[in-house]
Amino acid sequence: MKADQIQVVEPHKAELTASDFEDEVSHDHEVIVETEVTLISPGTELAYYTNKNPQGANRYPGGLGYANVGRVVAVGDAVETLQPGDRVFSHTGHASMTRFDTRQRVHLKLPAEISSEAAVFIRMATVSMTTLRVCRAKPGDYLAVFGLGLVGNLASQIFQASGLNVTGFDPSEGRREIASRCGLQHLLTVPIEDAEAVINRYTDGRGFHLLIDAAGRPEAFCEAVKVARQGAEIFLIALNWSKETSVLATELLQPIFHKYLTVRSGWEWQIPLFDAGVHTPHTMIQNSQHALDLIQSKRINVTGLITDQMSAEEAQTAYQGLLNQPDAHLGVVLDWTAL
Repeated sequence: MKADQIQVVEPHKAELTASDFEDEVSHDHEVIVETEVTLISPGTELAYYTNKNPQGANRYPGGLGYANVGRVVAVGDAVETLQPGDRVFSHTGHASMTRFDTRQRVHLKLPAEISSEAAVFIRMATVSMTTLRVCRAKPGDYLAVFGLGLVGNLASQIFQASGLNVTGFDPSEGRREIASRCGLQHLLTVPIEDAEAVINRYTDGRGFHLLIDAAGRPEAFCEAVKVARQGAEIFLIALNWSKETSVLATELLQPIFHKYLTVRSGWEWQIPLFDAGVHTPHTMIQNSQHALDLIQSKRINVTGLITDQMSAEEAQTAYQGLLNQPDAHLGVVLDWTAL
């Protein structure tokens, strides 16, 4: 059979292409899924779309995406948790048909009560959850999130739902408005003109215990250290895709030294996919299940993040919108059911 897939055929050009797809499982642990919706991850996918890879040039053509919700159409004999007809969330790409090995890919059977459009946001919600698992901050502490894109917005909501006092920072008025609609109360622009005033008003004069860089820019880090309390933790969740920057190393290192700051990677993959016993108390599957619970219970708002619902055939328009009008386009859900 034929299946459609979004591919970047060259920098700044995404196309829907058809290729052969084997519709029978190839081994006992495999699942085949017919896609309903996928979600674009603006940071990672735009880096590939624009050929901004800090490790070197990207290779084209290539597929994109890792947030997929669809219907199971076939399962291998060893698969016990899924059966044909089930809806499933998985870390698979922008394609009308997809397959994965249940032993190697994060996936989650979905209840009937949650819409596919909401469930696909599980993927972006889990990006910051590893930080929640390993940070020192506790309920009642003060958190500053820099960058209110999908990752930063959801991080702010998740930590707020976990009992932290959250302040979000973003230069975009549009993104701050979306964050406000999602239930975030303390929202400020950057650069910070009066750090002492921010500390006094939003942290009771204490400074922020935890700071998250969800912007992926050294400039955001420099803003974060202004309002960090001594001994605070700074987690880098977003990756700086560009090598170009006007920030000097001394601007980054001196505040770390003088404030005794701890800077940590917030990369979600520092915990394992599946439970391997007492030595792995937290897993990616656990994060995904918790994200599902938060969305279902409406303790976090994902529908407020949806700025566009487009056909998969409109992929080029979607990426151009995210690239050129980031204030207007944030959560872009692609519909595969009409193909």
